[in-house]
Amino acid sequence: MPMPDYLRALRDKVGHDLVLLPMVSALVFDARRRVLLVRHAATELWTAPGGMPRPFGAPADAVVRTTWEETGLVVEPLRIVGIFGGMECSVTYRDGDQLAFIATAFEARVTGGSARADDAHFMTRHVDAREIAGLPCYPHVSEMLHATFDPAPAGEGQPAAGATAARGAWFRPARGAPPR
Repeated sequence: MPMPDYLRALRDKVGHDLVLLPMVSALVFDARRRVLLVRHAATELWTAPGGMPRPFGAPADAVVRTTWEETGLVVEPLRIVGIFGGMECSVTYRDGDQLAFIATAFEARVTGGSARADDAHFMTRHVDAREIAGLPCYPHVSEMLHATFDPAPAGEGQPAAGATAARGAWFRPARGAPPR
């Protein structure tokens, strides 16, 4: 997808410097509980469909719009799976643009549309938890999918989890504390 006008205007002011943006992702499952991933042709990395909300736009509207743009599927957001951020949610593009993002991941169900055939911009694929390890993905994807497929609390040294409808959305516990 082309860069949105508001981000292009910001880039004209800050150049390649780091920009922090909100993002959304859709975790869409098929009947076999495999999650839909998209591969961006520009990076050749896999991720969940999603993107940036428009200025003053709601995150749920953005997840519907960006999933349709990338896959051709119309989705309904069902719940928030988790909120993701940190170094795993950062990228430096080939042109030097630096981006960090806070991603809200929604579980969503398909309500219409039809999956587009792979095109010059995106390739789509449903994968199960075992297949993910063999795919080149953005760094945040493993944490997002861990929260999706294994919502039980993690052990020492693993990402913390807690994404169940009864317990609420997943998030990484705070890593530090304010100075005393």
